[in-house]
Amino acid sequence: MTSSPTTNCADCSADLDAVPAGQPCPSCGGERRSAHLYGGAAVGIGVAISASVTIGHKKQGSWQQKWMDTEWLLADLRKLYGTDTVSNVTLRILIEAVLKTCRELADWLWEHPSETRMTSKQVLKFVHADPALSVCDGLAQTSKHNRRSQGKDPLTAWVAEVTDNSATVKWENASGSVTGQRDALELCEACADAWLAFLKREGLLAADHKPIRT
Repeated sequence: MTSSPTTNCADCSADLDAVPAGQPCPSCGGERRSAHLYGGAAVGIGVAISASVTIGHKKQGSWQQKWMDTEWLLADLRKLYGTDTVSNVTLRILIEAVLKTCRELADWLWEHPSETRMTSKQVLKFVHADPALSVCDGLAQTSKHNRRSQGKDPLTAWVAEVTDNSATVKWENASGSVTGQRDALELCEACADAWLAFLKREGLLAADHKPIRT
């Protein structure tokens, strides 16, 4: 019987086979590991068996988990976008999932101050100042509340058009002074790129960290 174990970071999926047990992930600093063991046994003409190790999750996850969720959802969207292999409804739901998860990352960052050294004011200031993430925030709030009525001149954003192989996100504020639209995949990628640059700048991700989607 032969076996081929592999170990990956449970937060960013980096290869940890060469990293000694007990040491954090060199890419994101995470301490959780996902281990997989594949074994094969030959009986007669041959029988292959496989087994995997189940990794549990804490009640309150780390901010790295939300970042990984964002990256994996975006990777799924890139695979399906423009392929005409899913329904318009499925494509819209996936686009909204990427953007809402991307916005939730902001909350997860300031909710772990001992790890990130960040406050809600600091993180939200960055979100509202970034052109892509401000639209992301508008879509997340619109999706949650349907009508934007709180705040000063709130931004409403939504997936406005979905075709067989593309989609468009539109936005406008309450006064009508700000309007715009953008290809949905471009917007999602811009949001992830903005977070990636921010996390590296703040020292939360290694400078040479490569996102899952590349």
